[in-house]
Amino acid sequence: MKSVIKEDMLWKQLAATKWGMKAVDLGQQAVDKSQGGWFEFCKLRLCLRSNPVSPLNLIQECYSDPWQHLVCCLLCSRTSGSHVIKATIEAFLGAFRTPSEVLEASNGELESFIDPLGLQETRIKAVKQMSQAFFEKNWVDPMEFYGCGKFTSDSWRIFCRGVKQTKGVEDPTLLRYLRWLNTGSLKDPKPQRPKATKDARIQKAAGAEQGAGRSRRKHGRGQTEPGNGRVLRSRKNGL
Repeated sequence: MKSVIKEDMLWKQLAATKWGMKAVDLGQQAVDKSQGGWFEFCKLRLCLRSNPVSPLNLIQECYSDPWQHLVCCLLCSRTSGSHVIKATIEAFLGAFRTPSEVLEASNGELESFIDPLGLQETRIKAVKQMSQAFFEKNWVDPMEFYGCGKFTSDSWRIFCRGVKQTKGVEDPTLLRYLRWLNTGSLKDPKPQRPKATKDARIQKAAGAEQGAGRSRRKHGRGQTEPGNGRVLRSRKNGL
């Protein structure tokens, strides 16, 4: 059964069906340089999971497919994330369903679909370069691609790889999504007062004792007793 699952030609045919022949031609370079064949090639670039829809209704939640997700991040960066932005990205990925179609289209044709996003030339350059490197490189993290930074990398790990840990995630919106995913709530957790250590408690008690000793010495030499104004006299004078 395992040999059937890892049958190289089956995975190559799957790659051609899903991503187009242009992507397969680029992918052959990566396969030739690795020892995993088309099975490992597809394993890295596929995602069979789906994301639960949160109250945040993030654009990224709609795209668990790794290539589509990276395109989404590149197109929605430095935007408001409004309904117009979501509709524009949906229309773009609806018109260019595979990386091969993106790579074979002219820049002008691609830019015409993302006019509401602004920075059309910059965005299309990033999308095209990412789409090519996505298949021809044996990459590990999307940060290796042109235009993809930490936000894109963290988003890919969360929505395409199912990572739930908040460690290292800096974007506030991604942190809120992870809080909801892990707790079911968007509310910020109440800050907890740090517990005092044993040493700190001992030091506090010692400080209080020293303060009490100083107070007793202060009121033992002809000083006014607190609370009643009576002058205390020393025992030496025959009190």
